[in-house]
Amino acid sequence: MIPQDSSPTVNASAGPADPASPQCLVVMYHYVRPQSTINGLSACASDGRIDALSVEDFETQLDRLCAKYEPIDWPKLCSWREGRSALPHRSFLLTFDDGLSDHARYVAPALKQRGLRGVFFVPGVILAKECMLSVHMIHLLLSRLGASQLNELLLAQLREAGDVTSDWLAFTAWHADAETLYHYETRDRARLKYFLTMRLPLPVRNRHLELMFREHIGSPKRWSRDWYLSWDDVVGLQAAGHTVGGHGYRHEPLDRLSETRQKKDMAQVADLFEDAFGSTRRPFSYPYGRVGDSTPTFCREAGFIQAFTTQERWLSPEDDHFLWPRVDTIHVDQFIEKESACPIAP
Repeated sequence: MIPQDSSPTVNASAGPADPASPQCLVVMYHYVRPQSTINGLSACASDGRIDALSVEDFETQLDRLCAKYEPIDWPKLCSWREGRSALPHRSFLLTFDDGLSDHARYVAPALKQRGLRGVFFVPGVILAKECMLSVHMIHLLLSRLGASQLNELLLAQLREAGDVTSDWLAFTAWHADAETLYHYETRDRARLKYFLTMRLPLPVRNRHLELMFREHIGSPKRWSRDWYLSWDDVVGLQAAGHTVGGHGYRHEPLDRLSETRQKKDMAQVADLFEDAFGSTRRPFSYPYGRVGDSTPTFCREAGFIQAFTTQERWLSPEDDHFLWPRVDTIHVDQFIEKESACPIAP
């Protein structure tokens, strides 16, 4: 089970902060797709791979969570946080990032079969226009070309365009943050993903990613139609009782943006949902889990009422509701096994 582009601080060894206090295990998912499709990008690109959680493993994890804890949905969590109801002693909440079509095709049916409801965090731009997010262009290019070839092609393209500056050495150097953010990747893949996402100037990165994507993968517009949820999918998820939340507008690391751009990004996705559904009373998920000093304040000002990070621990009553923790699917078993070894107070 592989996480996608999150920066967790794992604290499974500590267990719940207070065994007698209500706690919630908030689980984070990205790609969920059948085992037969994991090693192929699609009919358009069958020679690569996308790291994903198989539907079979996803369903196994759901059943294990249901056997161990009580499932809750976001309205229940919200009600508890606002003091209007109690939370089960040990519960879990399911969250899904990036607005992937996987979530309508494979996740929603598995949840319906078990009577579960989740929170689906969707970047606004994929609903507003047909485009590929930079994070997924990187995934697909790495899957098609591999880290070494992509690195060479990118450097050659940057040189040809005159975009190689003195900062280029920072791109080729190893950085400890890359190992933290992409802890599940090889060194070369982690380094390349980190500096594409976190270090190269965003306009430069976006321009060159699109050029390479068109050359080696295909039309971003055509790919986006299959890769992401449609408006009909989002409406269907909400009609089925799931919660739809914001995940930035362009899915950029918010701590890389100026304060003005952060405010604009979160306001855009809030306005998009308000225009479509009539309310901004929704949760938010910070892309990449990245949060600047003022980001939670801007998130609140945009109209969201809670926000989730990628800090990995149990959610407890003491947590700031704009800095709520989540546990990546790859680490859920660690949390379950640790608590199984420690008696829970009645």
